[in-house]
Amino acid sequence: AVFRAPTSVVEEVVAQTFADVLGVDRVGLDDDFFALGGNSLIATQVTSRLGQALDASVSVRELFEASTVEGLAARLGS
Repeated sequence: AVFRAPTSVVEEVVAQTFADVLGVDRVGLDDDFFALGGNSLIATQVTSRLGQALDASVSVRELFEASTVEGLAARLGS
């Protein structure tokens, strides 16, 4: 797959949060949290960090329903 870099602030925050929590170097728009090694326990960490970084309420369910950077950022940006 071709790497697509985040283009908005929300996409960058989501990608960086995935990378930090999962310990990977680079996360793009099409990368899936669960395919990168995420699980339900780590999902709670991600949603907590995203909530703080974006000053928003982010549920674990949202991450399960939109597990790519692009998908989750679209939900959080709206």
